[in-house]
Amino acid sequence: MHPAARIAPAAIAAAVIALGSRLLLIFLYPGVFAFDGFQRWAGREFLLIRDWLPATQSLIVLTSPFDSPTLTRIMLALVASLSVMALVQISTHFFGKRVGWYTVPIAAFGPFSVWSSTLYQEGTFLFLCLGAVALTSLLPQKRLWIADLMAGGMALTRYEGWPVLLLYLLWRRDRKALIGLWGAALWLGVKGLSLEGYAPSPIDYADWNELSERMDLSIYLTQLKKGLFQSFESGALGVWLLAIPSMIFAVRKRHEMGLLLLLIWLSQAAAVAGWIAGLETTIQRMQVIMTVIAMPFCALTLSRFKSIPFKGAVLAGLVVMGLWTRHALDTAARNHRSFQAERHLALEIESCQDCRWHISPRTGLGTRDRHDGCEILQGVSTLTHGVDFWCLAWGSPEHPASHTAQWKKRGYTTERIGE
Repeated sequence: MHPAARIAPAAIAAAVIALGSRLLLIFLYPGVFAFDGFQRWAGREFLLIRDWLPATQSLIVLTSPFDSPTLTRIMLALVASLSVMALVQISTHFFGKRVGWYTVPIAAFGPFSVWSSTLYQEGTFLFLCLGAVALTSLLPQKRLWIADLMAGGMALTRYEGWPVLLLYLLWRRDRKALIGLWGAALWLGVKGLSLEGYAPSPIDYADWNELSERMDLSIYLTQLKKGLFQSFESGALGVWLLAIPSMIFAVRKRHEMGLLLLLIWLSQAAAVAGWIAGLETTIQRMQVIMTVIAMPFCALTLSRFKSIPFKGAVLAGLVVMGLWTRHALDTAARNHRSFQAERHLALEIESCQDCRWHISPRTGLGTRDRHDGCEILQGVSTLTHGVDFWCLAWGSPEHPASHTAQWKKRGYTTERIGE
């Protein structure tokens, strides 16, 4: 391990930029968006949601007493900003000050800003992963157990974090670091006790169901092409390509930190390959972790060029192609517009607290047409199925309705049907 260091100025600058870009998104578009986020918000009082790992949900539960999705999003944005700080700290300490400063643009990478400022786990995972590694450069030897405990949280964030935890433990080469297995042990205990997570809706969220029957190579290749275009549009592809020379350099020189980051990157690239098969589509969220982990390599490549104009042109190109807030604003705006109908319906339901609402939602939404408007309704408000309204798509109602709402092409038509 390298000797302990102080937090780098570049790391602090990156955290400020990261937090600022995310707060801007939250200010402009304060509601929760995307279906996993809707589920998490609807189950904000429960630590276990479906069969999802609970680390991100624990942050949502922490802010649940305030019943404010905005506050919850700010909490997650702060966590993501600390992950950016950790990444730049790693770049500075293990690759040099110049490389650290060249890593700073990742703070405003569009897809990362969007998906880490709503109720998703990328920011949490990167915070635990990169935070643990960064702490090894900041803590004295006798306190490295703090970093190991932090790394253990990866096992409670996403299953793709389990191989990363193993890589971290191998990199640490210290039996004391095995304390980092606490998260995996805890989750295995939860599964062993067959504890069931709360399901805010009956929608099936398993991406792997009937995968062998659904798998079509031509569709898969088409989605790969789509994903490459999305990565070009956001600037991620440029980061990956610039990272390749330094990845090769890390292998040849057997650079310990370089090899660790490369193996993490490869593990997450493999996860994305499987993810595309499960979802049968590609989304910009898939770029986030791969691009963040690749950025130190991209920065290292830039630092090795002597031409300052060339470096400036490359950085400017990445910013223009998506490594800036504009890309995030466009994505957030599209998501916000997509769910306006349910927001308006929620306001109408909330204005009539004594009414008994039956909802016929829009259906066929999301990947494989699995989702519906009732999920959205719970996710963009504090309303709950079975308490504030009844979703007709989820089963027969328990009580007669006084009001109904039915999806009609571009909005909901509401009707009062009795006292």
